[in-house]
Amino acid sequence: MRKLLARFLNLCFILPCVSFSASAVRAQQAKETPSREPTAASPSAVYRVEYVVREIEKGKPVNARTYVLMAHSGPKRGADRAAVRVGSRVPIATGTPKNDGAPAQYQYYDIGMNIDCRLWDTDKGLIVDTTLEMNSVANSEMSSTPSTPVIRRLHLEDATLVVPGNPAVVGSIDDVTADRRYEVEVTATKVK
Repeated sequence: MRKLLARFLNLCFILPCVSFSASAVRAQQAKETPSREPTAASPSAVYRVEYVVREIEKGKPVNARTYVLMAHSGPKRGADRAAVRVGSRVPIATGTPKNDGAPAQYQYYDIGMNIDCRLWDTDKGLIVDTTLEMNSVANSEMSSTPSTPVIRRLHLEDATLVVPGNPAVVGSIDDVTADRRYEVEVTATKVK
C-alpha cells in the first residue's frame, strides 16, 4: 500500500512539471517562429493598376481606351475593391403613352465601362482579380423595330497572375455580332 501511495504522489508531482515544461517549450517556439499570417498593423502595398481595352475590327486596331486606378493589395482574396465607372444612364421606353395622357414607362440602363479590381498577394505572385463590363447601344439596323434600341454587353471576370510592372492579358473576346475582337490588358505597378 505504501509503495502504491508513493507512486501516486510521485505521479502527482511529475505530471504538473511535465505539463509546465511542454507549455514553456511551445511558448518559446511561438516566439522564435515568425507568423506567416499578416497582422492588422502590417501595411498593404499600393499599386497603380492600368487597364487597356483594345477594339480590333477585321484584324486592324480601331480603338484603345485606358483606365487607371489605385488599389491596395491584401493577403487574401477578400482584399479591398477598387472600381471605375464611366458612361451614361440611358432611358429606354418600356411602354407606350396611354390614351388617357399617362406618360410612357421608362427603364434606365447603364451604358459605358465598369471595372472592379481586387489585388492579393500569393506565394506565386500578385493576383489581379478583374470584373469588367462594357455596355453600348448597337446600331439601329440590329433592332427589329427602329424605336427599340439593342444593348450590346461584354462581361469578363478573371483572376490574372501578374509580374508587377509588366503587362498581362486578362482576356480576348470575340464579338458575336460583328467581325470585332476586344483585348483587355492589365499592368500593376507598385507605388508604395
